[in-house]
Amino acid sequence: MDDVLAWLSNYAMDHGIGIIFDKKLPPDAPSDSWEFPPMAIINSNWYNKNELPFITAHEICHVLYGSAEYYHLACRGMESGESDANLGAIKLLLQYAQETDMHFATYYQFANAFCIPKKHYYLIDAYLIAK
Repeated sequence: MDDVLAWLSNYAMDHGIGIIFDKKLPPDAPSDSWEFPPMAIINSNWYNKNELPFITAHEICHVLYGSAEYYHLACRGMESGESDANLGAIKLLLQYAQETDMHFATYYQFANAFCIPKKHYYLIDAYLIAK
């Protein structure tokens, strides 16, 4: 897991996004992201550490796609921004897997390896079919 988190951190920095891993947050506090300044704050004390790669990729994508903090401002519909960030996170994790020569027989194995929530499996399927 450290390797994928390091890769994601480097990806964020390469795209002008700061990243903070905060160990002082409570285990149930969600991670967050900001557009100005471009920043992802990751709760590294999250109760399920295995979910951190997906969460980190998700928050990075909020910043990349301009949907960070939008739900607080009510600028756009929450569902579309969340779906975009979820799909972007899946794409980032697939890119990491390809660049590190990881292979999976099924997309379920890929999803399990990165603790992608089951409710987002349809995004993996749709992305791979469209690709």
